[in-house]
Amino acid sequence: MNAPFEFANIQAPKIKRLNEKALIVQLHVGRPTTSRRDKTAEQHIQREFGDESLTARSRIFRNKDNPVTQLLREVNDIYNWHYSNTWASGETGKRILGVRNLDEYRRTINDRIEALNRMKTDVLPYYDQCVQMDINERTEYARAMGKASTVDASEYPTAREFDERTFISLRLLPLPERSHFLFDVDEQDIAGIDAYLQDIEQAVRVSTIKRLLEPTAALINKISKSTDETKRFHNSLITNVIDAIEAFKKSGVDDDPQLAATVAELDNVVKEHSTGALRDSDVARQQAKEQLAAVADRMSAFM
Repeated sequence: MNAPFEFANIQAPKIKRLNEKALIVQLHVGRPTTSRRDKTAEQHIQREFGDESLTARSRIFRNKDNPVTQLLREVNDIYNWHYSNTWASGETGKRILGVRNLDEYRRTINDRIEALNRMKTDVLPYYDQCVQMDINERTEYARAMGKASTVDASEYPTAREFDERTFISLRLLPLPERSHFLFDVDEQDIAGIDAYLQDIEQAVRVSTIKRLLEPTAALINKISKSTDETKRFHNSLITNVIDAIEAFKKSGVDDDPQLAATVAELDNVVKEHSTGALRDSDVARQQAKEQLAAVADRMSAFM
């Protein structure tokens, strides 16, 4: 006869420490200065407000068709991709990456950095022409506004300066662990490591919850209004929430089963309501609003 099933033998799932499931990622991004002091605009606002201490700056390389503008936009796009695929650490310049995403992250970011470097190699021989193109456009704009242009090439970085200042490099670092020390440390040092990890874990938790709550709050705000007030309802209001949920599942940086259950509940609520129903039905909006607000309140408690 089989022994009776013992519930006492059931153990709660073990939540791994952060340094077992994540690492630090640093993306060093260099960008040249893309603004300059605008003396014409300064004179105008100083006269307007009677304050000679006021200053004004204007952007260079604004035309989206200029190859230099496109290169700089790619730098920003790479950083934005990095930011959206990592999590806050509480320290400037350091982000947290789930180990399960490491291969995909490293492959994607390295491919994009290589593509950026090829793009820069193609643009640099024509950099001076790109500068002249920008000067001509800014001069024409000033004339169209009835102003004398003060633009000249000295306001722009040289091709060499642009080359040196435009770069992206990647660094991956492990999160600290007591066993990393190969020499004796006292209890105060060990306590400091533990406190440091706890701070990072809390920063990751807050980053995780905010990334889920922000699109949820936007959706709640939209459906809080009647269909008469909001004729347009974009599908992105729903897909933004779903994308945040998928990013949470994929990251593996927070394996708290209670949080995971709440996220699964949010997922079910969002997928229960179609874009069409939320666009056209006040009843559907009210029901979804109540369900989403209840889940959001429970999720906020995890911070």
